[in-house]
Amino acid sequence: MTVHASRYAQELIQLVGLYQKYYPHPVEEIQIVAEKINVSSVSNELPQLLSVMKGHVKKIQEFGGRKH
Repeated sequence: MTVHASRYAQELIQLVGLYQKYYPHPVEEIQIVAEKINVSSVSNELPQLLSVMKGHVKKIQEFGGRKH
């Protein structure tokens, strides 16, 4: 499941990057939302966050396997 989430996140980040490249001056509404959510920070931090989550999921699964 986390593999899918990572792939989806990378694809969305790629799509946003293409929009930024080919549509550098979006309408004001898009600019406001992009600034509000800080697109560049999300693009940088989301893959790292998902990687950390994947590690935690693995630890939880290992811990759960030891209890049985």
